[in-house]
Amino acid sequence: MPKLDVSVKQETIDASRAAASAVGMNLSNWTDKVLTEAAWRQRFSRSAERERQLGITPEWLTQHKEGVEEQRAAG
Repeated sequence: MPKLDVSVKQETIDASRAAASAVGMNLSNWTDKVLTEAAWRQRFSRSAERERQLGITPEWLTQHKEGVEEQRAAG
């Protein structure tokens, strides 16, 4: 386990404890949840940016899906 030296304001810790308590979690579980969600948001954000760069839009995806379904139906 890496050693993490982090300075956090007491008010930030208190606000985090309150947020965790509001959803029935302890601070450790809530922190894990928040960090996991942040990592996934970042991952999906990078994916969305790559798709934009490639010209893949929601409309393109819809048309592509329809084309695939038509091919499947045609056998």
